[in-house]
Amino acid sequence: MFVETFAVLAGARLATLWRLRANTVCSGVVSHRPRLASGAVASGARQRRTPRGGLKAARRNLHMTAEATPIQPSREDVLLGQLVFMQPELLPKFIEENLEEFDAAFYEFLQQKIDTTKDLEERVTLSTLKDAITDLMNELLRKQGSEMKSAKPEERPDDSEMTLQRELEQLYQSLAQHASDEDRLRVAVAANYDRFTAAFLNYVFERAHGEQNNSAEAAKVAQAINDEMKSRMDRAAQRLSEVLRSGAPKAMSMKLREIGANGGIDEAFMLIMQANIERAKKEGANAQVISILESLRQEASRIIDEAVKDKELRLVRALLRTEDPEQRRQMLFAAFSPRDRVFIAPDANSEAQMEIDGKRFLEILRELIEKYGAIDEKLVSRCREIGDQADEVARELLELVGKSPREIQDEAWMRTLSVFELERMEIQAEMEGRKLPWQERPPGFDEQGRRHL
Repeated sequence: MFVETFAVLAGARLATLWRLRANTVCSGVVSHRPRLASGAVASGARQRRTPRGGLKAARRNLHMTAEATPIQPSREDVLLGQLVFMQPELLPKFIEENLEEFDAAFYEFLQQKIDTTKDLEERVTLSTLKDAITDLMNELLRKQGSEMKSAKPEERPDDSEMTLQRELEQLYQSLAQHASDEDRLRVAVAANYDRFTAAFLNYVFERAHGEQNNSAEAAKVAQAINDEMKSRMDRAAQRLSEVLRSGAPKAMSMKLREIGANGGIDEAFMLIMQANIERAKKEGANAQVISILESLRQEASRIIDEAVKDKELRLVRALLRTEDPEQRRQMLFAAFSPRDRVFIAPDANSEAQMEIDGKRFLEILRELIEKYGAIDEKLVSRCREIGDQADEVARELLELVGKSPREIQDEAWMRTLSVFELERMEIQAEMEGRKLPWQERPPGFDEQGRRHL
């Protein structure tokens, strides 16, 4: 979905690699010409006529010279040579088929080549190649991981179930170790409350009341969790009551902001508010009352989002709360549209930047699917729907609608400029008696590159 659009960056990097590499790595990577022995060269270069009658003497002066053994290239040399002279569009498939070859030894070999070369173009080419390989390998690993997560429960390997059970057991043991001390257990439950999922609650309940388990230790842990839940719900109900008794809707909103500033708006508060809204609808309350409660719930959600520093996480939370697909689409357009940021500098110009980091946005969606994939199917479905919408929006903004990955890569190639084209431009400018912008000293700078204000 959205991954395909952002993976185009690797294609642009490969295009740059293809243009830079023409006359650089050839000599150091694939040329392994065996050397001739010095004696053989000397005997071949100094062929003299043998005088008549001197055949025996000449024969006595001949020396047998063994031919030098050809130098066999190493695995890393051969692999690097294949990569350098490969068409960019074939590189992803080659890496996928030979993923095990790109191990630590090859990376160490490639880094040593980069560090030891004295040719600037060769260093740039090898560095670009290394970055392209790393990006493609990461993309392949992410793709394999997403395919694993998107598989149906019966298709998943047993390791995922074992991992989940191990995590649940570790969390349970961190609480059970304090079962003998009621106060310490209460503190531990409060500290880990945000980590309690539906799967963990079912796990504790099964250990406490199951036919096979039914342990007193698990019963104490379950009771401590129930007490903490009840305490939080009571405090949330009290805070909501304070908001509703504030009077006018504007005063309610101000009171809600005050409670939010003190950290009083949490999951329990949102659950109590949602329960009150559903109860009001069921009892046929006035439409104005329901509207006020709905606006307060939305205001509380915004307060929670404002406390989150991660812009991408705030966007995901807002999208998950939005039921209307068209409204979500508008939110994505507003978030991913480039915006002008003005930098305060003497020669500052406005620079268009994207408000939301697409990679971080995708990571959050993947984390949600991974965390709640086996618990909340509705949430997973909503995350996938948001990802598909984000992919469509990104394609429209980047004018990539209806274009294949190959066409996108070709366009990136056409936007690049090779060193050979730069050289032709410099030669043409020299013939015309003019200088190109990068050949002249920038205004306001001296010969040492220092700026004078």
